Amino acid sequence: YRRLFKNRKVYLITLWALVGFFVSLFMMNIRSYFIWKLIPFHDFIQFPWRLLLLTTLFTSILAAVIVHISPKKFAKTAGFIIVGASLVLTTQYFRPSKVVFKGDEDYLKRFFESTTYSEDYLLLPNWVDERPSRPPLSKFEAEGAKISEIEEISPVYYRAEIDAEKLTTISFHSYYFPGWFAKIDGKNAEIKPGKPHGQIELIVPEGNHQVEFYWQETPLRKFSDYISLVSLLVLGFLFVKKKQSNNAKKQK
Repeated sequence: YRRLFKNRKVYLITLWALVGFFVSLFMMNIRSYFIWKLIPFHDFIQFPWRLLLLTTLFTSILAAVIVHISPKKFAKTAGFIIVGASLVLTTQYFRPSKVVFKGDEDYLKRFFESTTYSEDYLLLPNWVDERPSRPPLSKFEAEGAKISEIEEISPVYYRAEIDAEKLTTISFHSYYFPGWFAKIDGKNAEIKPGKPHGQIELIVPEGNHQVEFYWQETPLRKFSDYISLVSLLVLGFLFVKKKQSNNAKKQK
C-alpha cells in the first residue's frame, strides 16, 4: 500500500472512487429520499436504478487500483482474485431463487396496496391527481346507465352496449393517454380524463348505444416510426455502399 500513498494521483483517484461509491450507494437508497425531495423534478430521475451505473464505475476503478498497487508478480493473481470474488459474492443476484408464474391480479394487488415509496412505480400522467386505492369493480362504470355485453377484443380494444336513461358519463378504467380513442355507434367521440384518478371518460347520449374504446398510433408516433424506418434504410444503404467501395479499392 505504500505505492498508493506515494503516488498522489493514484491516491486522489482512490479517494474519489471510495467517496463516490458510498455517496452513490446512499443516494440510490430510499433513505436518501428526503434529499431528493429538495429537487423540484426529482420524480423524473428514478434515482435507485440510474445511480447503479455509478457504483459499477467506482468499483471498477477501485479494482484497477488494487491491481495497480499490487507487486508486479502478484498483479495477475490480484486480478483473478477480484474477478473470482465478484462472481462468488454476486451469485445470489443473478441466480434465480425460484420460478413463479404470476397473473395480472398479483401485480394489480401490489399496485393498489403498495403506496409506501414513490420508487415502486413509474410516474403517473399529469392529469392524475391521486392513485386509486382499490381496483375497479368493472372495466366500464356509469351512473344512470345499464352496461351489458362487455367484450375484450384485445388488451387495447373494448366494446360494450350502453342503455342510458339520460345523458351519462361512462368511465373506462384505463388511464387517459394520447393514443386512446372512442366511438359511439361507429362514430368518433371525444374522451377526457376523469378526476381524480385520470380514467378515460366518455359522455353518452340517452338511449341504446354501442361504445368502443381502442388504442392506436397517434400521428406523431407514426411520423416518428417513418423517420426510424427511413434512417434504418439510409444506414443500410451507406453500409453496403461503403463495403462496395472498400472491395473496389482492394481490387485495384
